[in-house]
Amino acid sequence: MSLKRANLIRARIVAIGCAVAAVTVSTFGVSIAASAASPVAVGARPVTLDVDASNHRVFVANSLATTVSYFDASAVSPTAATIAVGASPSAVAVDSGRHLAFVTLPTMNQVAVIDTAAAMPTVLRTIPVGANPNGIAVDQISGKVFVANYGSSTVSRFVGFDPATAVDNYASVGAGPVGIGIDRGTQTVFVSSASAGTISVFSGTGATTAPTVATITGVANAGSIAVHSNSHRVFVTDSTDNLLYAFDGLSSSPAVSTITGVLAPAGIAADPESGEVYVSELNSNRVSHFDGTLAVPVVTTFSVGAGPRGIAVDSGSAARTVLTANSADDTVSRVDGVPLVPPMITSGMPPEATIGVPYTFQFTATGRPTPVFASNLPLGGQFNLNADTGLLTGTPTTAGDIVFSVSAFNGALPAAQSDYVLHVKEAPTPTPTPAPSTMATAGSGHGSGTGEQGSVEAGNRLANTGQDVSTSVTFGGLALVTMLLGLASVIWIRQKHARN
Repeated sequence: MSLKRANLIRARIVAIGCAVAAVTVSTFGVSIAASAASPVAVGARPVTLDVDASNHRVFVANSLATTVSYFDASAVSPTAATIAVGASPSAVAVDSGRHLAFVTLPTMNQVAVIDTAAAMPTVLRTIPVGANPNGIAVDQISGKVFVANYGSSTVSRFVGFDPATAVDNYASVGAGPVGIGIDRGTQTVFVSSASAGTISVFSGTGATTAPTVATITGVANAGSIAVHSNSHRVFVTDSTDNLLYAFDGLSSSPAVSTITGVLAPAGIAADPESGEVYVSELNSNRVSHFDGTLAVPVVTTFSVGAGPRGIAVDSGSAARTVLTANSADDTVSRVDGVPLVPPMITSGMPPEATIGVPYTFQFTATGRPTPVFASNLPLGGQFNLNADTGLLTGTPTTAGDIVFSVSAFNGALPAAQSDYVLHVKEAPTPTPTPAPSTMATAGSGHGSGTGEQGSVEAGNRLANTGQDVSTSVTFGGLALVTMLLGLASVIWIRQKHARN
C-alpha cells in the first residue's frame, strides 16, 4: 500500500490557462548492473503492460494479436497464458485493490474488463467508450477508470468495479490524446496530446461532465505520462527530442523542466512508494531510471529486451521488479528495481527547554522514500511534532521531564522508533533592580538639593576645591581696601601738586 502523507488529501482546484516557464536540467547517463530474471515469451508485438501488485500477475497487450498475455512475475520461470479480448489491444491498466484489468480496444471503441484474481482470467464485460481509445488509467482510490480517446479528443470515465456503470463522455482535451495519468492523492487527471503539444489537466472527482480543463503548453510531442502521487511530480515522454518533461502537478502555473540523458523514451512508470522513475528506451534496448523526487536527478540505465515500449513496476514485490514489454522480440523483461530502504532515526536527545521560551528541535531520519514521523506526545500538550518534517515546536508551561517516543515510517519494514526525555526547567528568577533616589543628600555640595539646609551649605562651599567661602571673602576684602587706599593716596598727591 502506498504511503499516505497528510497533503495527499488536500483538494486541488485547476485554473484555466496554466503559464509555463521552460527550465532545462542537465543530467548524465551511467550504466549500472541490474539483477535480471529470464525474459518471458508473450504474444505478437507487445506494446503495453501492467501488474496486479497484490498477486504479481502481469497483463500484456499484444497489439498484433487479439489477446492479452498474463503470467506470475514472482515465479522463477513463468510461462505466459493468453486471454482473447478482441482486435488490436492497445493499453492496459490494473486496479490492484479490486483485481481488475482494463484493456483498450481502439478498433472496437471499447474497453475490456478482466478479473485478475481468477484461476483462469477471462473477460468479464466490455464497455463502450469514445473513438479510438488509446491511453487508460485507474484511480486506485475511487476505482474510476479514465480513457483517452484519440479519435474524438475526449476522456471517457466510468466506475470500473460496477457492472452497471454508466460511461461519461467526461472531458474534452487537446487534439489526439495518447497518454493519461492520475495523481491518486488529489484525483487530478493529466492527459498528453502529442499533436497539440499540450497537457490537459482537470479534476476527476466531478459529479457531472465538462470539468474545468487547464492547458499546459510547451510540451512538444508529449507521449506517455507517469505521476508520482507522494511528491505530486508529473513526468511526460518526448521520443522525438530524446527528453522528458517534468513539473509540479499541484501548481496551477507549473514551471516545466526537461530531463536529458534518455534516448527515444517510449513508456514511463513511477514507483508509487520510492519515487524512482523508469523509462523504456525504444531504440537502445535499455531502461533509464532516476529519483523522481529530486530537482536535478542523475540518470542511470540497465539493459532489457529488444524494442521496449510499455513499462511497469511491481510495487508489491520486495525487489520492486521492473517489467518491460519488448515489441521487437515479443518478450517481457524482468529486472530488479531500486529497493525501499527502511527508516533509521538519526537525531539525538533534544536539549532542555525553559518555561515560557519558544522551543524547536529537528528530528531526522534516513530511508527511501523519505520517512514521515509520529509521536505519542499528548494531544493538546505543550509540544507538537510535524509529521512531514519532524520539527518539534512549542512553548512549555510546566516544568518537569516529558517522556515520549518518536517513530519514522516510509512503507519499508521495519519502521524505526526511538525513546526520548525532554527536560523542561523553571524560568530563571530575575535579579531585582534598586529604584533610583529622587532626594539629594544634605550637604552634598551639588546645589541640587531641595531642602533649605542643603541650599545654604551648597552656596557656602566651592564645588571644585571644597574651600570655605567665608575665608575667600575675608582675604578678598582686605586686598580691595588696600587697593582703594592706594588709589586715594595717588589722587591726593596729584591734587596737592596742582595747587602748588
